[in-house]
Amino acid sequence: MQLFVYSALSAPARALLLAHLPAGVQPVFRLDLPQPEQQLAAFQAAEVVLGNVPPAWLTDHYPPGCSSGKSTRPVSSGTRPCT
Repeated sequence: MQLFVYSALSAPARALLLAHLPAGVQPVFRLDLPQPEQQLAAFQAAEVVLGNVPPAWLTDHYPPGCSSGKSTRPVSSGTRPCT
């Protein structure tokens, strides 16, 4: 499972997150990706997102599976089914 961390984490917070991730979770940090296109691609590939991504990403670029209605997309207040 891919985890996209949009939030800018401090070094101690990042280390804490990495130390507690379950096996099989691949974290991708926005700050490690210099190009906006890389950040958007990581968001689209992620199954879980931490942080508030740009609103346009939620309306213009759905995560994989949304067209089938089986996935959810992240929003600041929780999740809701893709439409």
